[in-house]
Amino acid sequence: MLAVFTTWYDRLPMGAPTSPVVANFYCIELDRKLTLTVRDNRFVYSRYADDLTFLSDIAFTNDSIVRITDIIHDAGFTINSKKFRINSYNSRQMVTGLVGNKQPNVKRSYIRTLRAMLNDIEKNGLESAAKKHFRYYANESINPMLVNEFRRRLLGKIQFVGFVKNKSNPVYKKLINRYRKIFAIANA
Repeated sequence: MLAVFTTWYDRLPMGAPTSPVVANFYCIELDRKLTLTVRDNRFVYSRYADDLTFLSDIAFTNDSIVRITDIIHDAGFTINSKKFRINSYNSRQMVTGLVGNKQPNVKRSYIRTLRAMLNDIEKNGLESAAKKHFRYYANESINPMLVNEFRRRLLGKIQFVGFVKNKSNPVYKKLINRYRKIFAIANA
């Protein structure tokens, strides 16, 4: 019955609001087995939709990799070899767009881009910065709705930094305070 309400032409649609719930339901046994296996091997396991992540301070052995892949295959999943990788614990570990070595973090380039967007607004004005952001408006005046969309995107990106790093983080505080100053907002 669940399949009737959550599929479209016998397929689970990408991005549907029901997709995470269905994925979690389908992965209950997989998550349980992997959690038990990694606990025995001093690994940490997490899953975001269909992205599985295993972290450890010690090297992964061939035996542990085989055991993990067997559990995944036994649950009816296949591993995309193009996305499968093993990183040492001291290398940059990117997972779903976040750096995750010791704790979740955003890439420095993400912060630099936000600073550049704020600088552009301060130097050239909101409309000019929005034009650069959307890139396809050369000489014509930009739609006010796109200017507002640019402003909302910028705030959303800054709030994402606060979510990942924490709202008390100095990097987040500087970004949000600059945003508030530019737009003369007490609480963004």
